[in-house]
Amino acid sequence: MTGSSLFFSNEASFSDKSSLLADLKDRIAGIESAGSKVVTDRPTGVVPLGVADLDDALPGGGLARGRLHEVTSTGGRSKRTRLEGDVAALGFAAALVGRAAGDEGAVLWCTNQKSLYHAGGLHGPGLSVFGVDARRLVLIDGADDTQVLWAMEEGLRSGALDAVAGEVGNLTLAASRRLQLAAEAGGGLGLLVRVSTKKTAKTVTAASTRWEVAVAAGESVESLEGLGAARWDVRLARCRGGSERRWQVEWNHETHCFAVVAPMAGQPAVPGAAPAAGEDTGQVVTLPRRALG
Repeated sequence: MTGSSLFFSNEASFSDKSSLLADLKDRIAGIESAGSKVVTDRPTGVVPLGVADLDDALPGGGLARGRLHEVTSTGGRSKRTRLEGDVAALGFAAALVGRAAGDEGAVLWCTNQKSLYHAGGLHGPGLSVFGVDARRLVLIDGADDTQVLWAMEEGLRSGALDAVAGEVGNLTLAASRRLQLAAEAGGGLGLLVRVSTKKTAKTVTAASTRWEVAVAAGESVESLEGLGAARWDVRLARCRGGSERRWQVEWNHETHCFAVVAPMAGQPAVPGAAPAAGEDTGQVVTLPRRALG
């Protein structure tokens, strides 16, 4: 199951967007009706990550709702390492979205056809590993950054979603400020997932936090049929009102919780830190998408 899907065409006009917006609202209403959840019951405040070492680095003890956050990869220059980095960032982002949505929250995820890894849609069972229920997921497949940003803004402003994630290669500071204002208006958690496109460039955004993610080697898990538990080298590179830190964290697919597993836990971030020459940076496991083929 991959959730409800909406698709843009490259020729989307204003009237097309109006129809898509109406369809999006109908699908969200259907999710809420099925779950017997009303908008006034939506949680406020912060999303705890469930580990003191992570939450203590964040103001209020978690990711603030009604705010925009950003996850980006630290992949290298080659296409292969960029793809691996993007998948790592997607996995970590999915875990954050799962924490924000909880058991009953509705989620909008906007994929991007311009991303290098685009494989035709999110994989429901893979997302469930990260706590994202495909039955409460609305998926929009945008043709480019512009369409993804539009969908994110509308979803955040609606006030009907616990989390809105969008895969974006490039955006301006002004565009990110629009997302921040939309998140403030709607109260949900906004998540920019910076993915690699042919013209991806690092830009400053209005996000309250910026997480830089790289793959890390994990130990195999029997219930995952020999695959390793998702593990990342995570740097909290920017945090308004908080502190910069770096950890190696692992995701427990059964409890849907993070765990800090590396000695670097809680230590200040090391700007520009990179693996030594020849060092193994691990392999990508527990993909939130179908395998690339």
